[in-house]
Amino acid sequence: MGGIHMPIVDAILLGAVLYFGGLFTRTVMKDES
Repeated sequence: MGGIHMPIVDAILLGAVLYFGGLFTRTVMKDES
């Protein structure tokens, strides 16, 4: 990568992690209820 920083890619990855993390958390909580 040579130390090149791409904030757009970071934002997309972060958004995806938060989105899927939220779905996973909601599913687990729903199953436990």
